[in-house]
Formats: sequence, C-alpha cells, structure tokens
Amino acid sequence: MCNPDSTKKMSAFAFGEMPKCVKKLWFVRHCEGEHNIEENFDLKDPSLTAKGINQANRIASDILLKEALGSDPKKRAQLIVSSPLRRCLQTALVAFDGQEIPIVPCEHIQESYAGFRPCDTGKPKSELEVEFRGTNVDFDKLPEWWYDIDPEVSKHEHTREPALRNRLIRFMQWINEREEDRIIIVGHKGVFRRMFPQPKYSLFKNGEVRLYPIDFSKPLTFPITVHSLQTKCIKVQASRKESIPSPEKTLSIKVN
Repeated sequence: MCNPDSTKKMSAFAFGEMPKCVKKLWFVRHCEGEHNIEENFDLKDPSLTAKGINQANRIASDILLKEALGSDPKKRAQLIVSSPLRRCLQTALVAFDGQEIPIVPCEHIQESYAGFRPCDTGKPKSELEVEFRGTNVDFDKLPEWWYDIDPEVSKHEHTREPALRNRLIRFMQWINEREEDRIIIVGHKGVFRRMFPQPKYSLFKNGEVRLYPIDFSKPLTFPITVHSLQTKCIKVQASRKESIPSPEKTLSIKVN
C-alpha cells in the first residue's frame, strides 16, 4: 500500500521505471461474448464466442504486455484481477494460459448494469468454482452472492452512476492496499468507460490492452487520474489478425 507521506518527488525517470507509489496497471477488456454479436442483453452471464477465444489467444502477444509477461521478475506482472463474470474469467484463462500468474476475481469490477441486465448478472461463487475447477483462479475471497445488486439501482441512471462510482473507488482502494504493483485487470467496457471517460479516452474494444500507470500517492479522484507516463504507454497498439482458434486453448474453458 502506498503511503503519501513517504513519497519523494522525482523530477525525471526513464520510461518503464516507476516512482514510488505508482502502480503499473494493464487494463484488458474481455473478448467478444455471445451477447456482443447482436447486443442481446437477455443472455445470462454469456460465454466467449469462437471469435472471442480467437481474440484472447492473441492478447499475450500485444506489445504493451511484453514486460508484464516477460522473464524479468522486476517487471513481470504479479497478479491478474478479473471481473467474476464468465466472459472475463474465460478471457483471462485463455489469454494468460501457462503464464503462472495468479488470477483473483473481484466483484467491484463487475459490469455496470449488474443486477438489471441478465448479461451483466453473474452466478454464485459455488457454481463458478465448479465450472473453473482445475484452473488457477482463486475464488477464496469472492462472496458467494457477489452479484446481488438491487436491479432498481442498476436500472436508473440517477441511482446507478453514484453506486457504480463508489464501487469503482472501492476497487481502486483495494488495488492500492494490495502489495503487488504490477497488475493486469480484465474487465468491461462500461466499467472502464466510467474510469477513463470520453472524450479524453476512447472506448475499449473487445480484447484491447492499455497500460495506465496510476499514482496512489495522490488523493484518489474519479474519473481516475492517469500518471503522466501514460502518453508514452498507451499509444502503441499491436496489430491483430484473424486466425483459427488454438484447439488447446479452446478446450481449456467451458463454452456453453
């Protein structure tokens, strides 16, 4: 956890080197889900499509993740945090298969219409534990009814937005309190849109990766204030080509 009183000003530092209390956070939007094809929000906690698995297979090759998935332990990501919705867990498992980085689901970054739209409403922890048995997802700290949000709160903008804001602030506080300072976060367009709003930031595409260093020595603001290094970090985008999904990774998750 960063203690603002212990930080020292740094006038300049090389790209890739973080001053104390700045955490490197890689934000990854989940790949294409079944509900994304025709915006069918009535699908209950949908899985990835074949195209989505194909997209996930290419995430690890994104240039922004070169250090996060590299061999240098001082630069390598220490943790993957995922929304507990299945499309995010599946994206994380396919994209980072074999990386041996622990995956922790966090209810604070479930999608913005949780409790109202079926596609944004999850399943009990006990069901997820059965579905993802044998993976490196650690469900230990996830509440059983993590998705239990009043649908009337999510339905109406005047109640949804303040509640979502508070939830995302809790998420960033939770990130700050963790000892890891290099974290991959797999989440949703709606959640990321509130954290990094337009017009300054564009909407995340399925499977898109962005690196946003966050300075936790400063008071937490909302929308999130990105460290000045972000201008060097986020403008590099790896090219992606359509290809046939890898059979090994296609079979590593359940796609119902």
